[in-house]
Amino acid sequence: MGLTQARFLHKMELTSPSLQQAMAPIPSSFPLTNCTVYPSRPSPVERYDLTPWDLAMLSVHYIQKGVLLGQAPTSLSSVLDGLKVSLADCLAHFVPLAGRLATHTDGSIYIHCNDAGAAFIHAKATHLTVDDIVASPYVTDDVKSFFALDGVIGHDGHKLPLLAVQVSGISVCAFASAILLHAIQHVWTLKFICIGHPLFANNGLLNHEQVTELSDGLFIGCSMNHAVGVGSSFWHFFNSWAEISRGDGNSLKISRPPVLEPWFLRDRHIAMHLSEDTLERYSPPPLPERFFHFSTRSIALLKHKANMHIDEDVSSKISSLQSLTALMWRAVTRAHGLPTTQTTKCGQAVGNRSRLSPPLSPDYFGNSIQGIVASATVGELLSQDLAG
Repeated sequence: MGLTQARFLHKMELTSPSLQQAMAPIPSSFPLTNCTVYPSRPSPVERYDLTPWDLAMLSVHYIQKGVLLGQAPTSLSSVLDGLKVSLADCLAHFVPLAGRLATHTDGSIYIHCNDAGAAFIHAKATHLTVDDIVASPYVTDDVKSFFALDGVIGHDGHKLPLLAVQVSGISVCAFASAILLHAIQHVWTLKFICIGHPLFANNGLLNHEQVTELSDGLFIGCSMNHAVGVGSSFWHFFNSWAEISRGDGNSLKISRPPVLEPWFLRDRHIAMHLSEDTLERYSPPPLPERFFHFSTRSIALLKHKANMHIDEDVSSKISSLQSLTALMWRAVTRAHGLPTTQTTKCGQAVGNRSRLSPPLSPDYFGNSIQGIVASATVGELLSQDLAG
């Protein structure tokens, strides 16, 4: 690694008290190296204001997703170096991810774009194989250990990373970067593991990435503070990082630059007056977690069934998402065995970008969502078909 690349990185000792206190116990993978990756260019702004939609996410867990890859045939160290350099270039485009949350004296919470950088961890879990991860229908503790900020909420971004990456077993940069984009575009050829919780708590950074090395593969886990953006924002960043890492074009110019102009209906400065004492944290009981995968064909059949009793001349049809949501709502309600007179509700988050007038850009990076809720009695829900 040359001097130009090395200046973006800062090694952190594993014995650092703040790091040890923040990191959750890791049952199956352990940190090998920890570093801070700084943006390759200084931030053009110092303050990035948070909208009401952003502020609503301060009590929500980090967005946390990862990709499980096969083994690469070449040097792991070259891959790690390449990922760090490309991450530094990517952070220069996605400015808020390299900052930290801050609270003004008037109580308003914003992102201080101080180029504090993102946390990057390389961990090793070579006693695990790819089959160990993908074989279980449930989310195991091994999988959770690939993420560093489990249980952390958005407000914790005052002290912890807004973005964190953990790399667990990478080989060669060219292979990893190509696979990153391939994994995003062709999820059926790889195994995606997405957990709605945060990564490792690390030394006050907003972004955290962790790489965990397996005996025959690599897991790249990334968590992003939800107050910075939504799931589409996360994948916008991830795809852009893959694009830079892959070497497409100039790192100074990416195909989809993020729109970093927070949208406000009225006042830009919203006083929250939150303190650590006022934040309630929910500790869930030890319940098994799993993901259900629906094939394209099964979704198409479900949608067809939901629209069977709707007249052909009706313009508004039931969508694939509505059909699947109805199926899940009915299945969960039936499994609970609730009285037929009890009211049950189903909520969804809806994107607002295209619904505003004028609409926001698809590349708008912040949160622009709202919750919608449907309600029905158990009897009404279970006595009707999907078209209800």
